[in-house]
Amino acid sequence: MKKMLKLLFVMLFSVTANAQIIVIDPGHGYGASTSDNPDGRTATEIETSLEVGLRTRNLIQNSCTWTVHMTRTTNLNSWISVTQRAQMSNNWNADRLLSIHCNAGGGTGTETFYCTDSDTNTAPDIAFAQKIQADMVTHGSWNNRRCVEDNSFLAYHLGVLKYSSATACLNEIGFVDSADATKLLSSTWRDSFALSYFNSFKSNLNLTCSTTPPPGSFTLTPTPECSGTSTRIRLNWTASTNATGYDIYRNNSLYASNITGIQYTNTAVTAGTSYTYYVKAKNAAGTTNNSNGTLTAVALNCAAPGIFTLTATPECNGTQSRVNLSWTTSANATNYDIYRNSSLYASNISGTQYLNTAVTAGTAYTYYVIAKNANGNTTNSNGTLSVTAVNCTAPGAFSITATPECNSTASRINLTWTASVNATSYDIYRNGNLYASDVAGTQFLNTYITPGTNYTYSMVAKNNIGTTSNSNGTVSATALVCPPGSFTLTASPTCSGTASAINLSWTAAANATSYDIYRNGNLYASDITGTTFLNTYLITAGSTYTYYVKAKNSAGTLTNANGTQSVTATSCTAKISEDDTAQKEPEFIVYPNPANEFITVEFTGSASENFELTLTDMTGKSVFHEKISSDKQSKTINISDFASGVYFLKANIKGKQYFRKIIKK
Repeated sequence: MKKMLKLLFVMLFSVTANAQIIVIDPGHGYGASTSDNPDGRTATEIETSLEVGLRTRNLIQNSCTWTVHMTRTTNLNSWISVTQRAQMSNNWNADRLLSIHCNAGGGTGTETFYCTDSDTNTAPDIAFAQKIQADMVTHGSWNNRRCVEDNSFLAYHLGVLKYSSATACLNEIGFVDSADATKLLSSTWRDSFALSYFNSFKSNLNLTCSTTPPPGSFTLTPTPECSGTSTRIRLNWTASTNATGYDIYRNNSLYASNITGIQYTNTAVTAGTSYTYYVKAKNAAGTTNNSNGTLTAVALNCAAPGIFTLTATPECNGTQSRVNLSWTTSANATNYDIYRNSSLYASNISGTQYLNTAVTAGTAYTYYVIAKNANGNTTNSNGTLSVTAVNCTAPGAFSITATPECNSTASRINLTWTASVNATSYDIYRNGNLYASDVAGTQFLNTYITPGTNYTYSMVAKNNIGTTSNSNGTVSATALVCPPGSFTLTASPTCSGTASAINLSWTAAANATSYDIYRNGNLYASDITGTTFLNTYLITAGSTYTYYVKAKNSAGTLTNANGTQSVTATSCTAKISEDDTAQKEPEFIVYPNPANEFITVEFTGSASENFELTLTDMTGKSVFHEKISSDKQSKTINISDFASGVYFLKANIKGKQYFRKIIKK
């Protein structure tokens, strides 16, 4: 029985020892886009640390039974704080935490850090860090920065290490801003760095895993070509370390399997058809796709060269004039001949561009191109092109004019200028700041302005040689205040209590600062700031009144667009019931009237209910309102702060309304 228990303990210990939990922390990461970089790190560090971390995870998962977690698996939307990274490690109950970074500052080599803050047992951290450093120096062929500086490891309180409860260290692979960067960006070296970490984990944990590593990374190159008049696509790839064979996928389906070499010729293709390819390297431990992804190739037409088009562009290279000839690729062409002014000018050009520098400014030249191969030749399809070599001096002198004007009701400043010789565009400066760039032509309408505001303008003429400022310096212009815009008036009969009234309303006039109201052809009210007016003064039921309104500002006036409006006042007298006629009508008097400071309102007759007093100005706006208790027979109102003019006092007594005209001196 004891032997059985001992055996079970050994088996349990063995399973537990191999079920290690590894956390790989690729440092930093982007926000929502590659330009969103919270830590200000380089793309080299962000992307290298993730790629090496992913490859390390793959090595572990393909060969070992350990559990591997990563603090991030993508570059975008992957930034988290160092304390969050440490907390993730703690939540996963990690046995080992490796934080991967790249260095900066112009140095070279690798270095490893561990943390002693609030840690009573640093020996495991030191051993882990020493193993990571030693293996990275060996497998990465790096300069050992720790040995160079102080022959030790830096016990530094880095946040991700400080707050993690796992045995942890942080490795700076190499420097992003020195010659190290070439190795950091190499797929082959990234495999080496990952293998270094993998070996360190195994050694530090004293564990063994499968001895067969998966195939290494490799790249694929598809090349369309001809074999005589037959078309084909030749696939070549670099050798994948540890691979025993390769499978070829065409258009996302397995096309050929167990290829033992590093080349395959796909002859079953149709000229002009596009095909996609990728390759998988295989061995007993797994598969690896070619590292440069799915590639596209179009099968060639292995007849005579295909049609193509030519572009001839006159341009400057500094002060030197030249003509830039470029053309689309001619299918099956092996090279091209250039003809200038109908004579062969340059032959056997292998690319699709030619810079003709032997030209004279102002001189016209003609060009055409012939595509060639062993099966014939083809002239560019758009025929002979004619161009004139440009003058490559700086832009010439010019002057500008700034004219304030109105476009209907909109204020604007019209900028015009004389043409600058050799200029290709212009930049406009307003109030000393760049306002509009790369403007073509010789006019610009500046509409984003404030009426009455002064603006200053200057300009720069540009071409690919340089710039020239306008010759008459900074010019000033004050934006005009434009006249009011059109608007329409509505006049409607209404009641103000039992008093007849006319309600005027109008649409807002652009640029208007106020309005004048004319009644029966005479000015009735001026400087109205709103768009409504209640006319209650001297309105007689059944009488007809005419109105029109003028919008005003400092630039002038404009009458409402729909002309004089005619309206007949309606009767607003309340019906009197038998009960009302049976009672004595309440009355009130107002004195003094006219008045300077105070008016007194006295009530007579039946006063069995509360009273309401309202005082309004000529526009119908209430300037005083108060409810008066029925036990009071008078009310004194202070009008000393009111403007001189006519006011109307309305008394609401037992549901009926009574009016008095008040004059304020």
